[in-house]
Amino acid sequence: MKIIIVTRNLFFLPRIQNAATPHGHIVRQTESLDRFNKEYDQNDTALVLIDLEEDPDLWLNIVGQILADKKRKPRLVAYGPHSDTTSQETAQEAGCDTVLTKGEFSRDLVELIASSS
Repeated sequence: MKIIIVTRNLFFLPRIQNAATPHGHIVRQTESLDRFNKEYDQNDTALVLIDLEEDPDLWLNIVGQILADKKRKPRLVAYGPHSDTTSQETAQEAGCDTVLTKGEFSRDLVELIASSS
């Protein structure tokens, strides 16, 4: 299965890859809607991680597309700075399954990936 991370910030990417590999997941990073769609269209996405510091138009569009797809439902996890409560609330209202601060995301990353296997 695949994990797609929507971000330009590659800080968490090595940790995500290290947590995903033992569970047989592959990780794909994307920072555009076109690239997201190419990865997502392969029908094997188990988890989508959304960096709330990305352009809200991008991640809101991605969340909307995923929720409109009635055939598959990967888990949607958004994360962002603890001080950005507006983006966290927006992600929750948009339909993300889980919304975390960066600290919570870092702490819970291995469990998030394991539970998506």
